[in-house]
Amino acid sequence: MKRWIVSLALVWPLLAGCIQFSTQYERIDADKVRLLDFVYEPAEAAPGDTVELRALFAGKALTPEAITWRVSYKVVKTLGGLDTALDERPLECVAGRCSLSQQTSCISVHFVIPEDCIAQSPMVKENVAALFTDELRDMLPPGIDASSVDQTVGLVDYLSHMAASADSQQLGRISDSLRSSMPEVMAQLPLLLQLLTVQIRLFADIAGEHRIQSDYSVSYHRRFAPLPGAGIYENHNPAIDSVRICKVKGIALMSYDPQSNDAEFLKLSVHADSATVVTVDKGYTYFIEVAAGGRDSVYTIGDIAGGKTPAKLEDLTAEWFFQMEEEEIDGLSPNDLMNIAALGDLNGILAPPRKKQVTHFTVWVQVTDSKLGIMNRSQGSMIAEVHGRFEYSDAYLEQFK
Repeated sequence: MKRWIVSLALVWPLLAGCIQFSTQYERIDADKVRLLDFVYEPAEAAPGDTVELRALFAGKALTPEAITWRVSYKVVKTLGGLDTALDERPLECVAGRCSLSQQTSCISVHFVIPEDCIAQSPMVKENVAALFTDELRDMLPPGIDASSVDQTVGLVDYLSHMAASADSQQLGRISDSLRSSMPEVMAQLPLLLQLLTVQIRLFADIAGEHRIQSDYSVSYHRRFAPLPGAGIYENHNPAIDSVRICKVKGIALMSYDPQSNDAEFLKLSVHADSATVVTVDKGYTYFIEVAAGGRDSVYTIGDIAGGKTPAKLEDLTAEWFFQMEEEEIDGLSPNDLMNIAALGDLNGILAPPRKKQVTHFTVWVQVTDSKLGIMNRSQGSMIAEVHGRFEYSDAYLEQFK
């Protein structure tokens, strides 16, 4: 999913109403289909795995029958900017309904990754080692080059099946055996698995609406992750604990100290029928933040080149969506409505509405993981929905008359 980066210098003029927009990407309209998230489980698959995709939409309701699914298992991406999907075909899948809330359409899609997905991918068929410096190419185990890609994939696939089917005691013996019989391969397994990570591309054609595309990664990481001493980490979806609003004394603030006595926190409810009351007062700035965890360990290409220093943790980022009651906002100017501007981490600035008839609101937060310097790594994600209700002081409303 693409992100739009906005300079912080532009945030407050937008929130303060100096620029009018009839609609915006973050605001959900009841008559339009809006994608919230594609949540894949597992976050990154191995060949032969069964994957569940939960496609989450807000706004206009969708049924499974309204979406036609297609796929390309031959995605080509190069450092020169080429990004294309070849051999697009119908996705063999089972689609049905899932559930998040009454305000969302949740469509579950199960499909199987082909066993030869990595072996047949153009991303592997090309000499991927040529993308690296001489130093990194020299790190590859002997014999691995463009002419031996098929043999290399076959070997890694065989070893991955061996690791995936072993118990904890067997894993230890397998690790010891590989270190003695294939020391070069074991030493450079983190690099080798990045070279053998490929992407597939799913397309969701929504009848009468638009087409959505989503890239998903296939690798051997999750099979090798339990192998002792291999230095391989599986990517998981982030975990969302809660969402809260922080009310801070001061106007047009861009940051806040959570330990300050000037900060008041309100945890937003996950239940629409018990929405959290948010009292809006004059002279305050309102922030919104998500408590998220589940950061996985990662090795970047730079880490591997530097001798695998201690693994780093992936980065988490939040994207915000919100919706108000249609009957409460009918006829109002966009500048009178609530707004949320992400601050680039796990929080954002919330601008309350300017009219007292706007009370109920729903917020969805999408948390995604990422790390620069990793080849074709999957992007894990998770979504949460929370609810609130505004109440206004007279002083706050008076300033907008």
